[in-house]
Amino acid sequence: MELHLFIHVLGDPNLGETLITQGDLIMAKLQDIADDIAAEKTVIEGISTLIDGLEKQLADALANSGITPEVQAQIDSIFAGAEANKAALAAALLKGTTPVVPTTVPPVVEPPPVP
Repeated sequence: MELHLFIHVLGDPNLGETLITQGDLIMAKLQDIADDIAAEKTVIEGISTLIDGLEKQLADALANSGITPEVQAQIDSIFAGAEANKAALAAALLKGTTPVVPTTVPPVVEPPPVP
């Protein structure tokens, strides 16, 4: 058994070309979005690396330095704020993309003033 199907477009004789062009535009936009997401991931990974590196450098520099508990508390507070900001950035970028994302974005934490 053979089946022959003919599609006749009434009205716009360029409809097929128009649909192909729109499809190409949609695919280009999707690629732009995918590229943006990859760039955001790179930025987040860079921020994580920076924070981890700073924390290690500071710990190495202050090892056996005899800093006071108050200064240590301030250092811990600064890095806790940096980690909270990193989490807030990651949550904001993922908001609305998956059902496991928190409904609220954690607030950005300002570091305490250095005396």
